[in-house]
Amino acid sequence: MTSRIVFVNCNQRDLSIQHPWSTERNDGVNEDDNDNQQENNTIDLEVVSLTLEDFADFTTILQPNDILILDDVLQINEDIQFIVKYGCHHYSLAAVFVVTQSCLSSPLYSLIGACHNLILLFGNTATTRLAQHLVQAFFLCPDTKAYLKAIFGIAEKQQDTVVLKLNSIASNRLHSRILALTRVQGLFAANCSDQHSSPPFCFVYPELNHWEHLSQTMSNSIMGDLSLEDGGPHLKEAFVLLPASRVRQQDLGEHSEGSGKLCANEKQKKWNEMALYLEHEIESTFPLKKWNAAKNLTREILRCNELCISTDFRSVFISNKPRSSYAIIDFLHAAIRKSGPNELPDKVAMYRPLVQVLLKHNVPHAFILNKLMLPGQKQHSTAAARRGSHRYDPAQSHEYGQQSRHRQRHRPFKHARRIRHSDMYY
Repeated sequence: MTSRIVFVNCNQRDLSIQHPWSTERNDGVNEDDNDNQQENNTIDLEVVSLTLEDFADFTTILQPNDILILDDVLQINEDIQFIVKYGCHHYSLAAVFVVTQSCLSSPLYSLIGACHNLILLFGNTATTRLAQHLVQAFFLCPDTKAYLKAIFGIAEKQQDTVVLKLNSIASNRLHSRILALTRVQGLFAANCSDQHSSPPFCFVYPELNHWEHLSQTMSNSIMGDLSLEDGGPHLKEAFVLLPASRVRQQDLGEHSEGSGKLCANEKQKKWNEMALYLEHEIESTFPLKKWNAAKNLTREILRCNELCISTDFRSVFISNKPRSSYAIIDFLHAAIRKSGPNELPDKVAMYRPLVQVLLKHNVPHAFILNKLMLPGQKQHSTAAARRGSHRYDPAQSHEYGQQSRHRQRHRPFKHARRIRHSDMYY
């Protein structure tokens, strides 16, 4: 079934405006021109324009696979609230768009929690305030907050159109991996049909915990001729989305097997270089008696598939938290020494997420000599323990008093005279 566009004008003062997709033909336009225009359109959609009063009977209007547009929504009623929260899935609609000037500090704010995506048109202060509020109210991870602030900062500078994901679609696995799309207006470039010009594209920012996986699974044989300078600044985590017609498959030819072996040899060479570098750093930093402990723990770090080493071989980070990196030498220095008697746990608490990942992969506890780095371990200073031993305990004091009185009642020679030292000599 072909899709229809059901356009609902929710502003009663805007009923006299004639929209470009109106079915009425203007005077002076030839029918031949209309026929030619319809032939040039690649997508032929039926448009149904309604007012908010006509939309009250939406059960008889909506059909499966319809695209519903609620334009210029100022107030929400029961019909709009039902369609956004439940009706889109119950009536099998293709999409529901709610168009408004601003939803912050308005009744429309209650609909944000039920939306899958938000389309933000940067270029005004209302969108900037809404973006700042979304970062603080809908995201908890500090890395994701810093990630979004950088994305919104570039979009505000370039006045881009951003599609932000708030709630993942359960039936779409790809949607759960994408966090935001920027420069969306670049997909509708006027010269998209020209094969010799730069193709239309936009930037795709995946979730931080999926960025490493998407980078490794990308095929090197897919090529696209485009100039990223036309898209303006972007972050290093960005991917590029462009039409499939402008993507070509690189032919590896008969040397495809040799190329694969060469790639494997290059990876092996890089791995050996990293291993030699870390071994040299350990031997030049730690004394001889700590070499084995440092090398054992380094070997477990390299074997763990949830940990990644930076390109300069100096730091390690968890795969789903690329912005939280740890210096390898500093981590080894803290892990292969014993904790001091008065050392506070907060001094090495920053390394606990890294230790938890290692222990999850069955790394022996004996490799972590500093027990303060283990999860759930706490150590108090000797002075604090000594102060705690002299605290007043009413139960112990009552028991001691009873024992003292019991000894006084059963003391032999209770009424005997105290023997003085002078009585011992005659």
